[in-house]
Amino acid sequence: MRSFDRTTWLCAAVIVLIGAAVYANSLSGPFTFDDQSAIVDNTRIQHLWPLSDALSPPGHGAPVAGRPLVNLSLALNYAVGGLNVRGYHIVNLGLHLLCALLLFAILKSALRLPRLAGSFSEREAVGVAFVCALIWTVHPLQTETVDYISARTESMVGLCYLLTFYMSIRAANSLRPHRWLVSSVLACAMGMACKETMATAPLIVVLFDRTFVFDSFKQALRTRGRFYFGLGATWIVLVGLLWSGPRWESAGFFTGITPWTYLLNQAGMVVRYLELAFWPRALILDYGEPQRITLAAAAPYAAFVVALLLITAVALVRRPMWGFLGAWFFVILAPTSSVIPIATEVGAERRLYLPLAAIVVFIVITVWRHLIHRADAPQKVRRRQSIAGAVAVLLVCGPLAVATVRRNVDYQSGITLWRTVLERRPHARAHHNLAVALKAAGYRDEVVAEMREAVREKPDSRYELGYELLQQGRVREASDELERFIRENPADPEVTSARGLLTLALAPQGRPAEVLEQWRLIHQARPADLGAEESLADALLAQRQFDEARVYYVELLKSKPDNAGAWKNLGIALGAINRLDEAAAAFRRAVELDPEDERAQVGLAGMLLQQHDYDAAMKPAEEALRLNSRNVAAHNMLGLALANRLKFDEAISQFQAALAIDPASAEARDYLARTRKLKKMP
Repeated sequence: MRSFDRTTWLCAAVIVLIGAAVYANSLSGPFTFDDQSAIVDNTRIQHLWPLSDALSPPGHGAPVAGRPLVNLSLALNYAVGGLNVRGYHIVNLGLHLLCALLLFAILKSALRLPRLAGSFSEREAVGVAFVCALIWTVHPLQTETVDYISARTESMVGLCYLLTFYMSIRAANSLRPHRWLVSSVLACAMGMACKETMATAPLIVVLFDRTFVFDSFKQALRTRGRFYFGLGATWIVLVGLLWSGPRWESAGFFTGITPWTYLLNQAGMVVRYLELAFWPRALILDYGEPQRITLAAAAPYAAFVVALLLITAVALVRRPMWGFLGAWFFVILAPTSSVIPIATEVGAERRLYLPLAAIVVFIVITVWRHLIHRADAPQKVRRRQSIAGAVAVLLVCGPLAVATVRRNVDYQSGITLWRTVLERRPHARAHHNLAVALKAAGYRDEVVAEMREAVREKPDSRYELGYELLQQGRVREASDELERFIRENPADPEVTSARGLLTLALAPQGRPAEVLEQWRLIHQARPADLGAEESLADALLAQRQFDEARVYYVELLKSKPDNAGAWKNLGIALGAINRLDEAAAAFRRAVELDPEDERAQVGLAGMLLQQHDYDAAMKPAEEALRLNSRNVAAHNMLGLALANRLKFDEAISQFQAALAIDPASAEARDYLARTRKLKKMP
């Protein structure tokens, strides 16, 4: 027994060491795709206390929405290393290795259950379990779950799923099963807080018990009914987390994708998964959104999948072990690969994280039984069989490990990663994400080219194209794209933001009337947006619609009474409609709030001059010149005040100073000429 224990520990150590070695080159891969919203922009992971914040992930659309334990794990990462990406990768790899060890333990225990005890000796059970767990660990299909940090949802639910299963099996072999059964239920409840896939775990546990532990469902229910009830009760956790609809925009029956369309898409995806399980090449991070597909196009794939389902159903009756493996594959895939539409992605290789185990176990046991194992063979022959088995494992695991190491390299660069997607399954989102990666690397010309490609398939991405063109200073192209986006997508939530960008593109083109029209529409869409109200007032002022501008500035200042700029512009509007006292009061308030605003000082001086308060006008004019000695208007204001106080020489000096700064100033030239005439008068 001691030798057997040493063998078990040695196998576990080999799994960990090889798994760690295979993924050693994955630890520096940058944040990518949904990592931005799940980690970088996720304020809920930036502190651990109060714990309720870390357990309250961001809402609709975020990868961690409705998955509080995953969000907590990211918060722990953040607490230790902030946004240092290496720490997140280490945790992802650690979770994967824990899952591999649990799979090894589950298989070792399951193969020694009474129903299978005659088929496997203790040493054989350890050997088969080891080979299965090792292949599963190094298989390239697992790279997405390990390398893509946001896919931690898959490894965490996988860990809880396997814990639930392992503890259930331990309870079946224990003289005191109670603690194992309670632990299994707790693990199941935790899994419900990681990902919706966990909903299938109670069903799989019951099916396993019926297949390998009890003679019938009736006997299973009579013996472990309370345990099954406890597992089923954990669905309440999932229902509670989904009650607020954290994923209604991306998954469910109200996403705009019909269940029938999604089901037809899934027929091809399931076949793709099976193909990759046997021949894992040309892996893809993002398969894009579900596409409209005809029944005729999906029929060959659907027929193949239906045949497999029928074989699984028959096997559950006639060959229960094989039938259970088929059920494991299809039942775990069912939440994401059946009729419940997931609008944001038609497929994902990470969905095969746990289902892959069934395929690996099926292949390994089949090969072991028919090509390696001969129970009645002489000792010498059996030794040769063992050597042949070891060689077979190396021939399988070696290429798989090399392929995984190579796939890890793709995740080291967003540019490389998204180019592989475009080479293998091009779609609009891949073009957009490649553009984001190119922009971060400074390849601005290629950014626009990729965004234009995205627009071909997905016209509503024209908004991002317009934004990028505006950032590059290509204002005419930007305004064309933004105007088209607004015209083609009037109900899009981004329309108002697009109008704001459009005003920035129109202004440099000398199109103030169109700028004003856009701000009217923005304010109409967001009447409570004070920024939009101020921008509309500014646009009205620029268009010399002074009285209407005055109305908006007055309303704005009721909510923002300390807005110095709004007081200044109100003063300009009031002065233009000859409400001089009110204008002077507005300018005084602007100067009180911001004494360093030279334009407000000049405006106040101008209003005081019109009120014939020449002495008072000198002070703000002088203050403006203190702030900026080259302010032509301030020199003119001070000159007028001095001239009206009969200080002609000083006034002439100010007008000459203005002309020295701006020889083309007609006002300064006129003031200078009139002052000289006044000086000559007796």
